[in-house]
Amino acid sequence: MEPGEVLVGAGLQDKWNPLAILYINRNNAEKSLRSFGNVYADVNIVKGLAFSSKINFDINQFKFDEQTESFNQNGSILGNRILLDDQEFSRFARRRNDAQTYIWTNLLAFKRDFGPHTIDAFIGHETFDRNQENNFHRIQVPLGTAVDFENIESYDIIADNAILDAYGIGADSRRMSQFAKVSYDFADKYYIASSIRRDGSSRFGKNNRYAIFPTVSLGWTLSNENFLAGNKNVDDLKLRFSWGGNGNADILEYAQYSIFNNAVENSNYDLAGDGEGPIDNGVSANQVGNPDLKWEQSFQSNIGLDLSLFNYQVKFVVDLYEKNTSDLLLQIIQPSVLGEAGKTLFFNAGDMTNRGVDLALGLHPAPVNDFSYGIDVTFSAYRNEVTQLNNADNFILEGVSYTGVGHPIGSYYGFIADGIFRTPEEVAVHAEQTGKGLGNIRYRDLNGDGVINQDDRTIIGNPHPDFIYGINFSLGYKRWSFNVFFDGRQGNEMYNAQRELLDFPYFGFNHGRNTLDAWAPDNANSLIPALSTSDVNDQRRPSTYFVEDGSFFRLKNVNLTYSLSPQALDKIGFESASIFIQAENLLNITSFTGFDYEVPGLSRTGIGIAGLGTYPHTKAFSFGLNLNF
Repeated sequence: MEPGEVLVGAGLQDKWNPLAILYINRNNAEKSLRSFGNVYADVNIVKGLAFSSKINFDINQFKFDEQTESFNQNGSILGNRILLDDQEFSRFARRRNDAQTYIWTNLLAFKRDFGPHTIDAFIGHETFDRNQENNFHRIQVPLGTAVDFENIESYDIIADNAILDAYGIGADSRRMSQFAKVSYDFADKYYIASSIRRDGSSRFGKNNRYAIFPTVSLGWTLSNENFLAGNKNVDDLKLRFSWGGNGNADILEYAQYSIFNNAVENSNYDLAGDGEGPIDNGVSANQVGNPDLKWEQSFQSNIGLDLSLFNYQVKFVVDLYEKNTSDLLLQIIQPSVLGEAGKTLFFNAGDMTNRGVDLALGLHPAPVNDFSYGIDVTFSAYRNEVTQLNNADNFILEGVSYTGVGHPIGSYYGFIADGIFRTPEEVAVHAEQTGKGLGNIRYRDLNGDGVINQDDRTIIGNPHPDFIYGINFSLGYKRWSFNVFFDGRQGNEMYNAQRELLDFPYFGFNHGRNTLDAWAPDNANSLIPALSTSDVNDQRRPSTYFVEDGSFFRLKNVNLTYSLSPQALDKIGFESASIFIQAENLLNITSFTGFDYEVPGLSRTGIGIAGLGTYPHTKAFSFGLNLNF
């Protein structure tokens, strides 16, 4: 681009050139400074009684100066160069984020042995204090103006109807806890423990700020009983039972409050209505608060068994559990009268239950002639069910995610895609469906009323797996060790939202490979809809077209390590030293066609939804040294 030349954007273009993005952002400056640590004191008052106090701190400062340059791509200007009233401007931005977190813990502990009796108890108090301050400024200055980012407030902010040019927020958080525990052990055979804690959080209103969570656990070590004392095969056998509760306060810092915003683009209004004169300043709702929010509480019962055999060469652990969660903290769609702010409303939605089993098996035979090997297998399975919802509809639906009584949380909800219209006869005899035609998706008329509409939606998928597992093999010979770890998941379904963009050429950028096999008269057996630039059939609606099997089997990690001999360590002066080579994600077996079969949850209910922000697993190879002085 020549100096002074102005190019106007040419409309919708393909994705930005990634090299261009890197180039025009090369002068952006990002700095962070973090200090963390702790200060503590321990005092032994009398025998068996001790007091400790500890303060943990974490101070984080983040600075980002955005000075993106402009770039011409196919007639469109990328970056910060704009033209207003025949004058060229540049936009710059500054972001400052500061956070300080302090945790102060005080603990009074008692432990004494009285013959075969052991008593262990403590009582404590803890405070959590987090202060945050986030500031953002965007300025618009004549092209070529040098900007002092540290004094960016001194520049004029020129706002328009699309950009919020300056804002600041400080999301502070406080939490206070009191807790106590006492445990009793007799002769390493019988164990009982009980605890109670009271937690309070500033995220809840004053009427519901605190909640109490008790626990109790029992243990019986059968292998220490006389009837097993002489058994040479059983090394350890223990039965366990526990029951207890914990709380969840994972919501917005100020979810209890309604928040209003003063912004030019959405809160100022011409009250006179004459289109002349000054615009009146106003405020708009940014968040609808809920002062009645309270802690989400989970109480879990667990029964387990630990078994070790043959000089600990075989180990087996099994746990059966039931977890009941009440007062689920969720966000739900609110009445339209609340506007955009209604999307941020939290409430205590209802209850759910998880029932499951966890298994672990380890085989580690004794080494023979410097050779050793072992295998560890883990297996977990659970079933989730929503048992109650505190709204009139008895379900929560947001996009494709459905949470309803009697079903797993975060199920998928939509239409059943019943193939592709292949012949005019199929089109003619099918139920009334707006946009139906050759090559388009056919949706099933579930209620048989002859019309495809919202009443034909149903649950179309379950994101929760039947089971998950892991397998670890280990081999050792003298100072060499070799480890291979596999993991997998079976029976879950995923919603491949990536296909909404990649399978349909409704926008002017690159498409997915599936479009190469799109339906056509000479490709009538294709399962990919015909190519079209208009979505008259509403084919991106939630449906089974996007639901896929999310099962996978993966070779997660391979590691080969060599440890130096004691003689070599003496020569180089190290306590221990080893050299290793490692590889990750070497093998992935899955039928899922999206970028990746492991996706982060969008929310408590948005489970297994693969959007465009998901990046695939990458193969990684590394080589390194572990040295201890």
